[in-house]
This record gives sequence, C-alpha cells and structure tokens, in this order.
Amino acid sequence: HTYNMATVLRALSEYKLCTSTVVFGRSRAISTTAVRNGLEEFFPRTDDPLEEAQKIGRPWRARELRHKSNADLHKLWFVLLKERNMLLTVKHEANRRGFIMPAPTRLGKVKNSMAMIKVVIGERERALKFAKNLLKKEEQETESETPLDNKK
Repeated sequence: HTYNMATVLRALSEYKLCTSTVVFGRSRAISTTAVRNGLEEFFPRTDDPLEEAQKIGRPWRARELRHKSNADLHKLWFVLLKERNMLLTVKHEANRRGFIMPAPTRLGKVKNSMAMIKVVIGERERALKFAKNLLKKEEQETESETPLDNKK
C-alpha cells in the first residue's frame, strides 16, 4: 500500500506515542519514548511560513554557552537536534515539491549553535585533562620531595 504522508501523520497524531512501539508492515519497528506529537514534530508548527520566519533568532554564541551547566548543554543539544531534523524534513519536502525552503538561514543557525556546543564541551574536556595532569604532576613532585624514614 502507498500512503500519503499527511494521512500517515494524521493517523499517528491520534495516538500519543509514549514509550510504545509502532510497527509499519512486518519488517520495520520504530521505538519511541516520551514523544508528545509523534511525527508532527518534524514539520513546522504553523502552515504560514511568514509567521515562522518572524520568529527566527540568532545562533548561540560560545561565550553564552560557557555559562551553562553540562545538563543544560545536553538539553539544548537535543532541542537543537530536533529543530535540525525538523528543518531538514521541511527542506526535503520543499525540494520534493519544487518549492524554496521557507527561511533557509534557520538551518545554518541551528548547525552553528550545535557546533558552538561542541566547542564549549571540547574546551571543558581539555581543561579537565589539563587539571588532572597538573594534579598528577604535583602529586609526583610531593612524593619525590618527602624524605624516606628507612634511610636513617
């Protein structure tokens, strides 16, 4: 059977997928956890591209992300990942229909923000590695400076 994407989306949106498994045919299964809107999350929230275009902001800067905790960065990464996947779906659908993607700069901003998160995480990993090496070096120097009581 060939199904229209809108029909599939409508059918899936009636089911609030939450920690369940949806089986398509007999060969494929998609497991989902804590999904609020199903596949609709991969499409814009409104039908009016001009309304979506007005809400576009700027990408996150590294200096802003440095103030965030690792947990916040983790949450932001997945928000951006969902947004990127939604925008890629919109881009694919626009290309399939021969349209121009609405607000194409959004995808670049999301990818830039994700890259900045990677930069900040890399900085933290390097700083942690440096601190561990410095601590190890200080411990070795302290051990070499302590006199041995057995040599008296």
